[in-house]
This record gives sequence, structure tokens and C-alpha cells, in this order.
Amino acid sequence: IFTEKHGTKDSYIPTNNTAEVITCNNCGKNNLKSREFCEFCNKQLNSKESTTAAQILNNLDLRAKPTANSNEVAADEEKLIDKFIIFNTNYFKKAFKGQKKFNFGAFICPVFYYFYRKMYAAGSAFFVAILMLIYMICKQLKGFYSILMPKIESLGADLNEFTAFSQLLEFMKVNILNNLNNIDFINLKRKANIILFFLLLILVMMFFSGFLANGIYKNHVYNQIAKCRKISNENYQKLIPIVGGVSLWSAILAFISFIFCALYIFQYFFII
Repeated sequence: IFTEKHGTKDSYIPTNNTAEVITCNNCGKNNLKSREFCEFCNKQLNSKESTTAAQILNNLDLRAKPTANSNEVAADEEKLIDKFIIFNTNYFKKAFKGQKKFNFGAFICPVFYYFYRKMYAAGSAFFVAILMLIYMICKQLKGFYSILMPKIESLGADLNEFTAFSQLLEFMKVNILNNLNNIDFINLKRKANIILFFLLLILVMMFFSGFLANGIYKNHVYNQIAKCRKISNENYQKLIPIVGGVSLWSAILAFISFIFCALYIFQYFFII
């Protein structure tokens, strides 16, 4: 069947060059150096042990499954991420690749956002941290109030008489500023600086939330998908949309609870 190749460059040319030949340890026949097994006895060349190709195949672990194509794995992983995120998937795909650095939702309202995306641990951390800062601000405001109020009351003023905050400011401008004696301005300034510091901390925390939210959510997505796989190897794809997605009710309840706690802190310092 190879008649047309006879006499061409593809035809077989025997060689007498011993450098290109190797002798089989088993049968003593010469083979081309490029061969791995003897073409006469099928024993492995360049080996003290006479191992055949068949024996090598038998020693292979044929039970090991071939690895999937990397493109197929990536496509399957992307489908799982889509099932988990459900809403706004295009944004988060870009965010996971580093194309979206800042999350405005997490910046504006960290507590609401993290509970909405079912990241309850992160949401609880911001919930407690911001409330603690509000507590410290109210505590300093109480001290500020306790320094000014005796001076206002000594002038015969009653807070119930002021129907607007502007009236209180006007009263303080006319009376307090003209009677600066017996007011601890050093302590007032210190408390004002502490209040500004805590307000700045809240702002920094909001920026911190905005910049880290996408990374936190990426870790959350992959960790939850991995947990679903451990729970059920067969039905994990059904669990992913349940574990993932969003929870509007959790976000609303968290936000209402936050407002309630903040008002309670304010009431504790200024009403009780």
C-alpha cells in the first residue's frame, strides 16, 4: 500500500551507525535508539529488568478518571456562580475579576447590604461596630449637654419654650456668648473633638465596607458552594439557589433593628 513512497525520502533506509542503535538486553537484537520497546521481543529497552509494554499498562491505575477539560470546569463553575448570585450577576462577575473595586450599596448602608446578600457574619460585625460608635457619640454629647445646660438654666431659660432649634441657637448667641464665665471650654472642646473623631470613624468604616464588600462576597460565594458540595454530592446544585440569592426580609429586619437600637441609645442618654 506504500508503493508510491518507494524510493522517496519517506522510504526506510537501514543504518549501520552504532550510535543510532541500541541492543536489547533480552533478545540481543539491535533497535533504533528512538524506540522504547524492542520491536522483536517487546521488552523495555534501556532497562535492567525486562518489562513489557503490556506489563506497564497493567500497572497503571486505570480506575483514575481523566481530568476534565479546564474550559469545561470554568464553564461549570460560572453556571454555579450564576445560580448562587441570581441577581446582578454581570456586576459581580466583573467584581470577582477585579474590574469593580467599589460597592456603593455596601458604602451607603453596610448593615442593610450584608444582610441582603446573606452575609450575616459581616452584617452583624458592622451592626455592632457602628452601634458602639453611636453609643460613644451619644455619651460625649451627654457630657457636652451637661456642661451647657446648667449655664442655660442659670439664665432662667426653659427648653420647652423653644419651638425651634434656631430659637435655642439665638438664645445661646445672645446670652451664653455674652456670659462666658464659669463655662469649661477646654472640656467642651475635648468632647467636641472626640465626637468628630467617632463620626470620622463611622465614615471610614463605610468606605472600608465599600472597598472590601466585593471581595468579602466573592469568598462567601465560593465557600458556600463548597459547603453545598460537601452536604450533597448529587443534589448540591439544588441547594445553591436556596443558600445563595438575596434575603430582603433579613435586610429589612436588620435595618429596623439597627434604627431601634440607635434610638434606644439616644433615649438612654437624653430622655431617661
